[in-house]
Amino acid sequence: MNFLSAMFLLGGVLFQNPEKEIVPRYSGQILDATTRAPIDSVRLLLAGSGQTAQTVTDKEGKFSFEKVLSGAYTLYGEKDGYCNLSVEQRRLPESTGIPLILAGSAGSSESVFLMLAGGAISGRVLDSRGDPVRGARALPFYMRYDDLGRLVPRYLDGADTDDRGEYLIQGLVSGVYGLRIIGTQNTDLFERPAAVTVEAGGIVKSPDAILLATQNGQLRLRLFDDSQPNRRPQSPVFLFQVLREGESMPIVSGTIPVTGESVGRLAFGNYEIRFRLPTSTSAAWGRTAVTLNRDDVLADLLLQRPSEISGRVLTKYASDPIGVPLAGLQTRFLDASALLDSAPGDTRPGKTSPDGFYSLPSKDDGTFVVAGVLPGLFRIDLLGLTPLQYVAEAEVNGQKLQRRLLQIESGGRHHELRFVIGERTAILRGSVESFVPSQTRGATIALIPDDRSQADLFVVVKSDGQGAFELNAVPGAFHLYAWTELPGAAYMNEEFMKPYDAHGLPIRLESGQNGAVRVRVLEVQ
Repeated sequence: MNFLSAMFLLGGVLFQNPEKEIVPRYSGQILDATTRAPIDSVRLLLAGSGQTAQTVTDKEGKFSFEKVLSGAYTLYGEKDGYCNLSVEQRRLPESTGIPLILAGSAGSSESVFLMLAGGAISGRVLDSRGDPVRGARALPFYMRYDDLGRLVPRYLDGADTDDRGEYLIQGLVSGVYGLRIIGTQNTDLFERPAAVTVEAGGIVKSPDAILLATQNGQLRLRLFDDSQPNRRPQSPVFLFQVLREGESMPIVSGTIPVTGESVGRLAFGNYEIRFRLPTSTSAAWGRTAVTLNRDDVLADLLLQRPSEISGRVLTKYASDPIGVPLAGLQTRFLDASALLDSAPGDTRPGKTSPDGFYSLPSKDDGTFVVAGVLPGLFRIDLLGLTPLQYVAEAEVNGQKLQRRLLQIESGGRHHELRFVIGERTAILRGSVESFVPSQTRGATIALIPDDRSQADLFVVVKSDGQGAFELNAVPGAFHLYAWTELPGAAYMNEEFMKPYDAHGLPIRLESGQNGAVRVRVLEVQ
């Protein structure tokens, strides 16, 4: 379920603000981008300026919103078989919504928008004998960059096979997609079909996905805890996930007794087992690698000794160089070996779960404690910062913490963190330029520090319905870039940025207001 569908289930909420002017009526029409025929039953959501409202187009493709507050909005739209409503010529599945500026002085306003018929992928899933497989699921994915700048798959909604082993995935924007096939038992191993190129409004046939006739064996798991008498964990059951080596989506998950039980028959190969107790004890998590290479494999899982991490958060201002303790911030540790992706509204396979290791809010003296952190590589986030705050300094055990990534080794070592929070005191306003006017709306604006190791100094915003933008940053030397759209946080990837390095607009920001700038849209290579 995407963001717009969720909002329709929850219902739009309208917040009145007497300080803003009222647009008596905002109306428009949705047409098919190819035939120019009206499209009915398009679900629309208008969001922005402290309010949301929703409606559905009528038989003539028309819609209206009554008594809308003036301000900046984004109009979202969706209908089965169509690409989500977006600015013209946008090509990424995540490029949804049309930025708008509604002004009360303009009175009633009307617009006409075009929606592209979605492309589709069809195909068949067969077993090793060539017979159709019913109930398998085909999941399309495309490649995008996660929050650390790594190129990772983003899975989209898929389709199940019918009695003939056939599937049809609809509503895709133009582009290149890979496919993942999940069998009826969620454990079958299929030969992956080759990537396919989808065109809007067309259907591309994918090569048949064939169930590999590989050997398989039974995998059994049981759990031990060396910190407890008789090594017996403090729970009769535990939760587990089985992942294929190098993949991010579990193929088997569930709850079994700690004394051991089979999780099913799997194809021979290498797997990662993730496990935890259902209670939040200090030794409740773990992971291990398992090789399945015979008919029956019993894997003993050992709860690892966790680390305790303490720290302190301070604010530092020019008028107070010593620092003031900052209360109320929560520290979160996310598994950096998984996908770190902050794209809103995405709960599909491949998305990192919000679960992690959390501290209680920092106390009045700025201190916090995170207990039960297992070995691994973690990205540390501070929750509760305002848009004007940023992490100016981050240290672990007296050493600089690079990109807020922390490697926790086994053995339960204590770690001491220190964060200094600064203010974004520089204000930069500007506009986006392009020979194609529609490319300036909803463009991605990235302000990148000349010292790119300073990840907390990156600032990324979207231009509004008139191509204008405003951002808050830290005084210093930067380069400014603009793209109509980007596949995730591509600006965090050095290789991606190489073709654009010479085209950024150099800017030296000072505290307070800075002069308005104009930045030209760059074409994605």
